[in-house]
Amino acid sequence: GRERDSLLVALAVGGNTPLPDEDIQHLISEAALAFYNAPGALTTALRLAADTVNRILLERNLASTGRGQYLIGSLILAALRADSLTLLQCGPAHTQVVSAGQVQHFHDASLSGKEIGLNQTFGQYFSQVTLAPGDRILLLPMRAMPREWEGALAFDRGLQPIEIAHRRMMSSFNGDVSAALVQVSEGRGALNIAQVELDTPA
Repeated sequence: GRERDSLLVALAVGGNTPLPDEDIQHLISEAALAFYNAPGALTTALRLAADTVNRILLERNLASTGRGQYLIGSLILAALRADSLTLLQCGPAHTQVVSAGQVQHFHDASLSGKEIGLNQTFGQYFSQVTLAPGDRILLLPMRAMPREWEGALAFDRGLQPIEIAHRRMMSSFNGDVSAALVQVSEGRGALNIAQVELDTPA
């Protein structure tokens, strides 16, 4: 089982057909179901979750080909086990991890412009990082990170409350964005959602 694992899903869906929020939540739920039911290694479970999202989007696209409608997605899956975070990025995406004032930026430029939902196979980028209390994680399933955000977390260094960092980042950027900002704290591995904002991906 995956009792020791916690999963974060950051998904942005674009294209020329708006996808209702409840359908996006369904995609996320299906990804989580695939992850927690998957046997074997953690990376295998992450791959199965990503495959599930890609398959659902692809099936929708194939069913609407005659109408010229399509959906594409960018996906970040983050699996937490103890103090280890394993990331899987599919499609254009960025992840920043800030620890002790140092920023690690995870991004595979070769996936730029290669969103999921268009083919049975798709690019995948794995990375892993060890976390400590106070670290912050920015998940950004978008082609480009807002220029105003590039140094925001490094400048903050985790000294300001996360609510202030969140407000400052949102006020500094004027467009649509799809992102999640996470703070690590000591505990038993539970995920606490402090605030949810649904934004249209750019």
